[in-house]
Amino acid sequence: MYQVRLLFITGLTWLVDAMEILLLSFLGMAIQCEPDWNVTSSMAANLTTVVFIGMCIGSPLFGVLADKYGRKKVFLGSNVILFITGLLSAFSVNYWMLLFFRGVVGFALSGSHVGVTLFAEYTPSERRGICLISLSFFFSLGGVLEALLAWGILPNFSWRYLVGATALPILLVFVLIPWIPESSRYLLVKDEVEEAVKELKVVARLNKVQYPDRELKPTPPTETGSFKDIVSSGMLKTTLLLWGIWVLCSFFYYGLVLILVETNKLQDEGLRCASGKIFDWGQDLVNVTIPVTPTGNSSDIANCTGFPESRYLDVVIATFGEIPGLVITLFMVDRLGRKKTMAIQFGVSAFFAFLMWMCLPRILETIIMTILKALVCGAFQVLYLYTPEVYPTSIRSVGLGSSVSAGRIGGMVAPYVSVIIMQIVGIGPWIAFGVYGASGLLICVFIVLLPIETAGRKLSDTIEQTLYDAISSRERYDPVLDEGTREYEAREASESVSLDSLSDGK
Repeated sequence: MYQVRLLFITGLTWLVDAMEILLLSFLGMAIQCEPDWNVTSSMAANLTTVVFIGMCIGSPLFGVLADKYGRKKVFLGSNVILFITGLLSAFSVNYWMLLFFRGVVGFALSGSHVGVTLFAEYTPSERRGICLISLSFFFSLGGVLEALLAWGILPNFSWRYLVGATALPILLVFVLIPWIPESSRYLLVKDEVEEAVKELKVVARLNKVQYPDRELKPTPPTETGSFKDIVSSGMLKTTLLLWGIWVLCSFFYYGLVLILVETNKLQDEGLRCASGKIFDWGQDLVNVTIPVTPTGNSSDIANCTGFPESRYLDVVIATFGEIPGLVITLFMVDRLGRKKTMAIQFGVSAFFAFLMWMCLPRILETIIMTILKALVCGAFQVLYLYTPEVYPTSIRSVGLGSSVSAGRIGGMVAPYVSVIIMQIVGIGPWIAFGVYGASGLLICVFIVLLPIETAGRKLSDTIEQTLYDAISSRERYDPVLDEGTREYEAREASESVSLDSLSDGK
């Protein structure tokens, strides 16, 4: 019961996260219809990029703050900023004011990963995979809700109403403040044993089990929120590989969010393929043209036609289609492990991305795009599960935050591939989907190289314990990993109470 309540609270932030991200698919085109704003295609793409710049800045900052000052304070603070700036965006008087507020919205959105850390630290080891993947359903629900909101608002009202409505669900988080806990693992790392016991007794009461009458020892003193620890000799390989995976995964996923709208737009304009034949690349490469982006007073408002209803429906179907992928992920993640699940999903995603090289009927392309989003979304959620699992409590938030920040670099690049390159007549879609397919294959290589499989393992509290887990995962002796683990083994043998067992309600 306790974990279900926390799942709902954390899930609300994921729902809003998804709404704010999918909003970009509609907002960029909508503001090109704004009189006197003179918004070009490149300026519309910048609206997406600035959100990811904000995320890139905020993710490591919120991670450090959460490790130093607590998960709860940072989680709530980021949501306050998100609500205020999200609402103010709707009152922007010009493009540059909107660009600024959306950048701050991106900064605030990056605090959602702190909620993931908090939820992971209260989740039993044997059910952590299912519990954290369950957050993804809130993300998919948020995407569907945003698409339906856009469908209901944009055909008849200004984009400002859509932006304002998107910010409102976060108010539910503020209503639930009395039920948002501080992480007991964080409290033990900070030697606040009494507060940790108080939180764990609430867990026991809500889960209807008796709290064990045993001593709970604090974690040995250690520095928290240190960026240098995530790039220390023992953690460097894992960190660098995770950064690479996050960059490519975010690029792949957010690119798919944007490219769906652009693909359907090309279909509507008859530019997706010249003749509609399979493997007809559209035009002779000699005659390929690149559209000139309007500048100055020559904005895209002359071509402003809005979204046809069929395009809204395509977005709803593709977004709702993520749910089957998440169900499959739930089935795989604990049976096959985190690494194999991600590798399989990204490998199959690459195949379907290359399949989009073909000129297919619109309905088939929508089906393929739906499968693509389902696979990449599922793999992305496993990555969100794996990352906080592999880092110890002392640097868990900064480790996840730095990875999320790296991922936002991929998000910044995505609109230029999914929007700008897609406009290159004849070969734009071929280039874009080829890049996404290659990204999926490269992710698979990085995943295979990760040294630790976290499925079924208890969360570690110190770097020594994490290195010990790495040793038990490998087949060969590694002096870098072996260094410093003897101290952990001796301490583990003498522990009187397992925090993971208390969190399980045992």
